[in-house]
Amino acid sequence: MNQKYNLSGSFEKSCKTSNVNDAKQIAYKFHREWFEKYQDTKTPFDVNFENQIISPFIRSRKTKYNLKKDRLKKSDQAERDESKWNSLKKYFLKVDLENTPEMQTIINETIIGDLKDAGYSNSSINKRLCLIRQTLNHAQKQGRLKSVPDIFTLTEISKPRYPYEDVELNLLRDEYKKIYNQTKDDFYRDFYHYISLLRSAGFRPGVEVINVKKKDLEWIKDHKNPNQVDLKITLYNTKTKPLHPLTCSPYYVDKVFKPEFEPLISKLDDDDFILFPKVENRQGVANKTSKIFTRISCDKNLYYYKDGVRPIYVLRHGYASKQYKLGRSIEDIASLMNTSPRMIRETYLKMSDQTLIERQKRLYPNYKYKKFKVVK
Repeated sequence: MNQKYNLSGSFEKSCKTSNVNDAKQIAYKFHREWFEKYQDTKTPFDVNFENQIISPFIRSRKTKYNLKKDRLKKSDQAERDESKWNSLKKYFLKVDLENTPEMQTIINETIIGDLKDAGYSNSSINKRLCLIRQTLNHAQKQGRLKSVPDIFTLTEISKPRYPYEDVELNLLRDEYKKIYNQTKDDFYRDFYHYISLLRSAGFRPGVEVINVKKKDLEWIKDHKNPNQVDLKITLYNTKTKPLHPLTCSPYYVDKVFKPEFEPLISKLDDDDFILFPKVENRQGVANKTSKIFTRISCDKNLYYYKDGVRPIYVLRHGYASKQYKLGRSIEDIASLMNTSPRMIRETYLKMSDQTLIERQKRLYPNYKYKKFKVVK
């Protein structure tokens, strides 16, 4: 068949033409057809993260610490590592492990943001990131991963996360609309509504709000004031409790939800997700939206601010800061955002300069400031 085999198994095949250019085209075509027929059909999700990445690492840790059990005070380290992974593995179960940028987004933004939101100290977060780094490095040495993403250090974790101002968020909002109008991609239309919804009530970015279904929306009325009708959304399986009802900003309801979002939702069934309804991998959507937000924020020179960065979860910080500036009580803000007053004080309100100014006004309401001149 005009084929010549080498010891390696590769072979030469005659193109049956004396024209060099024709021979190149035939060779390219044969090469493409061969790979389409014989290429590895393995998908990114064929790697079972728990069985092939976590379990071998935990087994190696148990072996290591059992050998040194008599000499170590912390001989249960492997069990504690396994306990940490039980709460972390959900982030990696439906992820392309060879997609390094996506892995970095999940670890350095989603996981860190969720842990900070849950009240973990920077030291505790760093321990979990070290565990992730050690596990991935072990998998790479075993040949199960090709590369390991760059993971933040304690110094980077400790950097402040400043909230966006409204004018900056409006600039990003206009960019989302522009992209949708150019591409007509429904994903960017839903992305715009996702970000708008996050801003309306201080939602945790991620699957909590992405998993909201049409049946989880409800209009509630004030019996004392029939004109007051508010949008109630019930979140399920949140980080702190099984369900959490909250109400959205009336400004959002009147300006965005009713004219733009409600007509889209009305076409859905009760069990349909209101955001990205055609996508089955909900954690994948959360990861993708975080990545898109970072990219667009970088494009607009808004992501890097002072000595820190501003990923998607700082939208939650911004909501808390804004409500505090408007005079809302910390207890009400915490109740709405499904967190504790301590978290509001220590995590969400300490970064904004404007928040400090507003607090200063309330502390010294009668003080008259003299004209101030900045000396350069």
